[in-house]
Amino acid sequence: MSATGRRRATGPVHVRDAQDSYATPSAVTQALLEVIDLRAGARVLEPAVGDGKIVDELLAHGPLDVTAIELDASRLQHVAKKCRALHADFLALRSEAGLTDFDFVITNPPYRLATEFIEHARAFVHPTGAIAMLLRLNFLGSRKRAEFLREFYPDIYVITPRSSFTGGGTDATEYAWFVWPGGGSHFPGVCRPLLTAQAPSVHGDER
Repeated sequence: MSATGRRRATGPVHVRDAQDSYATPSAVTQALLEVIDLRAGARVLEPAVGDGKIVDELLAHGPLDVTAIELDASRLQHVAKKCRALHADFLALRSEAGLTDFDFVITNPPYRLATEFIEHARAFVHPTGAIAMLLRLNFLGSRKRAEFLREFYPDIYVITPRSSFTGGGTDATEYAWFVWPGGGSHFPGVCRPLLTAQAPSVHGDER
């Protein structure tokens, strides 16, 4: 997920990946892991593995029971020896033995399928767990999502400074981790900046 296909704050225009899949900067995942209660042994589902960067950070964070799902089999090779890896279409899966009651569902979903991923993840997370999705901040501004957000409101952690999902410079769009409780909505949720440990832009872009 990235605002590619438009000019970034710095750098050239990039063409959108055909699978709507973009690497998640390590610092962005690390920042999330600092604010969620991810304890040793927690069961975590990553349902849109992509290049496996989120899985790498989860496993580096501590001893976790991670399950990774990816539609593209070639993308699973990176994580297959590190955790449970399933070649499947997450949106076509049904919760069943071994695929229920996760403590966390954490992913950077295909943006065009973000709402579907969020809704589907609810069947896989424990009521005391949480769903964390990395999305554009303008996910909040869609009229068609208004009813969904009224019923299922998240905590929002805005990524600061902006990150690049294609390498070089920073994207022209704001991103945030949207975190929903597994047991249902809560309102109002929190909304605050989430500082990442990434190095500042060589252009000094702090907008």
